[in-house]
Amino acid sequence: MDFKGGVGLNLDQFVTEFRYNYNQSKIGITEGIEDQSNSKSVVLPYQDLNTHILSLHNHFFLHKSKIELNLGYIINNRKEYEDEHDQQNLAEINLAALDMQLRTLSYDLKYNFPKLEKFDIRLRHQKRGFPSGRSFGKELQIH
Repeated sequence: MDFKGGVGLNLDQFVTEFRYNYNQSKIGITEGIEDQSNSKSVVLPYQDLNTHILSLHNHFFLHKSKIELNLGYIINNRKEYEDEHDQQNLAEINLAALDMQLRTLSYDLKYNFPKLEKFDIRLRHQKRGFPSGRSFGKELQIH
């Protein structure tokens, strides 16, 4: 399943746009060439992925310059089911072999100086990160 949406606001001195994306997928994991099939149904082992992506794009128009601020937030939930026991208890108790949740915040800030005759000068600071994650499964992922 995939869902995308967005909304924006456009004023004289300020423009903003908010976007949201949700993606849910179940991805099979092959154990070897002999175990592959042409079936479209997901069989064990597989991963259940849920991803939320939120972004906010802002433009502030000053007298002859401009400030741009982009913010992003990603929530990624990944569960891996490996055996029949996991599948049977799925509705009762969450017994995924791997159950990881990762949240990441990032930003990008730009200041566009007033234009000169032949030059555009920009000052930029960005941070891709601020991750936080937790693992709840029976097994742990080693980095």
